[in-house]
Amino acid sequence: STAASSSLLHPPLFVEIKSDDDERKKLQGGPPRFPVKPTEEYVGEFKVTPAIHAGYALTWFGLSGAGMVMTRTLLRRGR
Repeated sequence: STAASSSLLHPPLFVEIKSDDDERKKLQGGPPRFPVKPTEEYVGEFKVTPAIHAGYALTWFGLSGAGMVMTRTLLRRGR
């Protein structure tokens, strides 16, 4: 009963739905439907390296700081 009540409180994170259309396209060699489901070996593989992520973070923090300085300058000029 505990497992049943637990499953009601926490729905599954991933639901896989297979349709006959997907299987038919695979057999016919047609283009895949998007989004393409990654194979198990690629799940969890990250496309952004830590160095690139740090570059993005620096860029956004810099843009945020510049925005704060420009807003402060604009507000002070109004006085």
